Amino acid sequence: MTGDLERGTNKDTALSVEQQVMIALRFYESGSHLQVVGDTMRFYKSTVSRVVDRVTDSFVARKDDFISLPDNQRKNVIRAKFYEKAGFPNVVGCIDGIHIRITRPRINEPALVYRKEFHSINVQAICDHE
Repeated sequence: MTGDLERGTNKDTALSVEQQVMIALRFYESGSHLQVVGDTMRFYKSTVSRVVDRVTDSFVARKDDFISLPDNQRKNVIRAKFYEKAGFPNVVGCIDGIHIRITRPRINEPALVYRKEFHSINVQAICDHE
């Protein structure tokens, strides 16, 4: 993502790649408005908007590197197995998330403090019947 998000400028005010990703993740996570994210992170709404657009475009461009979806034949097998195991019709995946406690990082420490006041990484996964 670095190539997509690094800005060719000598200004001291240019946002780092890490800052841009954090702004976008905060926007995605909060489900809030650009203005609210900007206010809480001390950036202008217009900056948040541009950053979210750039980061989103970069994620979408790389989706095939990280996300694989089953073809129709595999979906039918997964649906049948979920129904066989649990009686759930038309299910092709289960999703869950968890905060995994980590040791306090030396860099960007405030970005990894969970609301329960410990350091963590938020992990989300999707699985099939297996």
